[in-house]
Amino acid sequence: MISHDVNAAVRGARRAGAERILIKDSHGNSKNLLIEDLEPGVELVSGHGSLTDGMMVGVDSSFGCAMLVGYHAMAGTLGGIMEHTITGGVHRLWGERRRNRRNGSQRRGGGNLRVPLTMVSSDAAAAPKPRL
Repeated sequence: MISHDVNAAVRGARRAGAERILIKDSHGNSKNLLIEDLEPGVELVSGHGSLTDGMMVGVDSSFGCAMLVGYHAMAGTLGGIMEHTITGGVHRLWGERRRNRRNGSQRRGGGNLRVPLTMVSSDAAAAPKPRL
C-alpha cells in the first residue's frame, strides 16, 4: 500500500533531520493516500489538479530535498509497471532537446528551486540511473 511506502520515506527523512515534510498526493484523482494512516505531523496536498507546479506543488527553496515515492515508467517503456505519461493520450515528453522520463519533470521542477532530488522509489524501468 502506497501509504506505507510514503510513511517509510517520512521516517527516513525525519531520521536524517527533516523538520518539515510536505506530501503531494499526485496520481490519478490525487486521493491515493489513507490520511488516517500517515505519520503524524506531515503536511498533505491532496485532490485533483496539480496547478502549475505539478507534483511539486508547495515546494519552495526552503526545502532541503525532494523524494519521489511510488513512481512508474514513462509510456512505452519495456518492462515498466503501469507505464504511462500523464494520461493515455501523452506518449513522450521532450525538454531541452532530449526525451524525459516522467520523473524528469519533477527533477526539473525541484531543480529550478535548487531543491535536490535525493530518492526515487520505483520499478527498475523508471528509476533514474545513478550518475558516476
